[in-house]
Amino acid sequence: MKRFFDLYTIIALTVILLAVIAEILFPPTNWVAVVWMVITAIWVGCARSDQLTAEDWKQLYDWRSKENAQLQERVGDLRKQNSDYAEKYQTAVQDLNSATRKVEELTTALETKKSISKTVRKKREDYTDQEKARIKNEMKSAGLVPGKED
Repeated sequence: MKRFFDLYTIIALTVILLAVIAEILFPPTNWVAVVWMVITAIWVGCARSDQLTAEDWKQLYDWRSKENAQLQERVGDLRKQNSDYAEKYQTAVQDLNSATRKVEELTTALETKKSISKTVRKKREDYTDQEKARIKNEMKSAGLVPGKED
């Protein structure tokens, strides 16, 4: 109620009330004027009520605009954060792919080395004792291996 009765509303309703009292107390009473004054008082009350409603709506609208601006700012921050995370993710994926390639290269090199050493071992094992003795004798006769003379 305090909000309803501002200075202009109090002045208007006071003037209308004084006019109604004056009209009733001083004969001859003009009842049509009294009715119009009561209608005017109701009209002032409705106008003030509409004004308060408009102020409330404006205040709510302003509050929603501020809230909307805050939400837009938050959305912008979240989008930037999402973009940063996406960049970090892409970098991590590239690092992982690079590491995977290096592991594959090293695995291939290790397998190649193992297969070569198996081949070398296998070649050494493929010779019979007679062949080994023959190769030794040939190397001695060529002077490649110092050995006992028979």
